Amino acid sequence: MARPKRLLIDQQPHLINYQAINQRNAFSDNQDYQQYLHWLNKEALIHNCILHAYLLLPKQIYLVLEPSCGEDISKLMQALGRRYVRYLNLKEKLSGTLWKDRFKASPLQSDFWLKNTLHYLVYKPVTEGLCETPKDYPWSSYRKYVFQQLSYLQDLKLPPNPSIRSQLEVAISRNLPLP
Repeated sequence: MARPKRLLIDQQPHLINYQAINQRNAFSDNQDYQQYLHWLNKEALIHNCILHAYLLLPKQIYLVLEPSCGEDISKLMQALGRRYVRYLNLKEKLSGTLWKDRFKASPLQSDFWLKNTLHYLVYKPVTEGLCETPKDYPWSSYRKYVFQQLSYLQDLKLPPNPSIRSQLEVAISRNLPLP
């Protein structure tokens, strides 16, 4: 039986989520995070997807991507997955897949869902115990939007989207993570 087709909507932001298999770390050092972001940036440009936000956790990845054509997300994630898994397997002298399942994609069809998703992504590292405040976590797009800086990867092209920035500022102004 064929897998059900994902609902991917043209020119609509989507929350993308990947989880590593068997609690394996998807990232073991700064070089891994930087390499993933570098390839993510490249593939987003190639596949006509706007990267609105990202959060890279040791065992999970969250992206907010907006494709010009819905299927571009699948093409981007497939190309990125091939590159990164090959890189990590060579580095760690392993073989096989890194990801638990295929990626999950959820269209964010209103500003309400976009704002709440961004709020969730901003506070996820805090709730996971990885940092004290969102600005302390280096592997999210929070710093780029709110402070206009990205210390680890200078060439990442996030769109200068005032709407996304204001959504993040609203999320942060709540000052507490969502339950």
